[in-house]
Amino acid sequence: MFPSLEEAFLVQLQNGVGPVPDNEVFIIINKEHPMENAFDFGHILSAFIYTIFGSIAFAIAFKVLNWLTPNDFWHEILEEHNQALAIVIGAISIGLSIIIASAVKG
Repeated sequence: MFPSLEEAFLVQLQNGVGPVPDNEVFIIINKEHPMENAFDFGHILSAFIYTIFGSIAFAIAFKVLNWLTPNDFWHEILEEHNQALAIVIGAISIGLSIIIASAVKG
């Protein structure tokens, strides 16, 4: 008889030949305890720490950018209603967020 799909994957993985490339994530589902890895406190804690670290790095980068420019961002955007500056600052904020996220992710 033919092996089950899980058995075929395990045999291929044990032999070093498998349908999943080396850089892909392969998860074997535990049918006896399907919710075993659903809640891992370590993952939640690390996500919280990285969120705090990324927020602090973003705030520092934003303050440095505001310090390097001749005008105060908040004064220009809120009191002078400078929409062009608001759009540019929004784009810079998205760019900083992407850079910080990739640095934190590794």
